[in-house]
Amino acid sequence: CCNFIDPEMSGIGYGFGVRVGADYQFDSIVVGIAGDWMFSDYLADNDDPVEATYLNMANFGTLRGRVGWADDRTLIYATAGLAAAEMEFGALVGPSSVNDSEVQWAYGWTIGGGFEHAITDSLSVGLEYLYVSLPDTNHFLTDGMGVSGTVNMKYEDMHTVRASLNYRFSL
Repeated sequence: CCNFIDPEMSGIGYGFGVRVGADYQFDSIVVGIAGDWMFSDYLADNDDPVEATYLNMANFGTLRGRVGWADDRTLIYATAGLAAAEMEFGALVGPSSVNDSEVQWAYGWTIGGGFEHAITDSLSVGLEYLYVSLPDTNHFLTDGMGVSGTVNMKYEDMHTVRASLNYRFSL
């Protein structure tokens, strides 16, 4: 039937998750790999009464490499890798038109940096910034009356800041 126009959406969210990885230190140089998974409550929507849309991100994960410089008990690092997000897009367009939603996975990339400070030999705290780029996706929406359409979702770049409490197992 139709191609709907994406109105501007904005939102904010929070999440919690787990990270598993391994680091190797050579003098002051640290290299590592990590995978993380975040259960999030991120919701973006608009206030358009004609084309009401929303985007909900329930899950978000990355698989990244990192390289950094360790000085005493502090590590400063850069990181980059793959990103994946489970996105639910929904729309209510017109008074008797599309009222539907669709869940899709979006796969992209991420780059960022951060620092960690060791409180003990096993416990550290950290702060990390990630820039995330996800590709545009097409969502096919329909309602019970047969009205349907395709929405091209253009994901804006995502910026995340994470605080962490880390426990290191000695092997």
